[in-house]
Amino acid sequence: MLETLREYGLERLQEWGILLAAQNQFAHYYLQQAEMLAQRLHEEPDQQLSMLVEIDRELPNFQAALRWATIAAADETIGLRFCLALYVYWETRGHYSDGGRLMAEALDRATNPSVLRAKVLANASLVFRSTGYPDKALNLLEEAIALWEQLGDETSLASGVHHLGQHYGMQLDCAAAAAQFRRSLEIYRRLGQPSAVARVLGSLAQAQLRQGAYDEAEMSYGEALEIRQQLRE
Repeated sequence: MLETLREYGLERLQEWGILLAAQNQFAHYYLQQAEMLAQRLHEEPDQQLSMLVEIDRELPNFQAALRWATIAAADETIGLRFCLALYVYWETRGHYSDGGRLMAEALDRATNPSVLRAKVLANASLVFRSTGYPDKALNLLEEAIALWEQLGDETSLASGVHHLGQHYGMQLDCAAAAAQFRRSLEIYRRLGQPSAVARVLGSLAQAQLRQGAYDEAEMSYGEALEIRQQLRE
């Protein structure tokens, strides 16, 4: 019944010549709602469950708005913004299949280099890695890293390279993982971000342990511990 009413409404809007304007307004409204909820999920983690339920309730509308944004919206970045806003929801609810498909569609449409595109590429990489498509995940992450290099976003570049090391680690290529961790470490040291340095040192130590480089792993763990102690003082 609801679908019949929806189709009837679309037909009337088409006849009146205002369908495109109505769809655009609909998409922008739900984009604002999605971005607001994403911000609240970040700022109010203790309220996560209630906000997830709120998204559950509006999910058909979010999905309809996102589908239209990836097909017909004049502003191609709307689809990417939707994907960025809904990523935590997809990840938390385990909607990897839907999330991966919708991100791929948005990326296919919005191809201009941008920080926004790089972020969605990186998120899509994590989704495809989690669902058993390591080659696809690697291609997406490498494109994101190349974009961050092109755009000069060193903080995101360091994070992406760290994730690349983790990808190689999951594929049991510990030498390649360690190489990427060292690259990430170099960038974070240059940027003066000690918390991130400690985090990457921990990843590097694990790769070194798996390679049997126990002395090097001990040094990496020791430096990470020292940094964390300094940050607590």
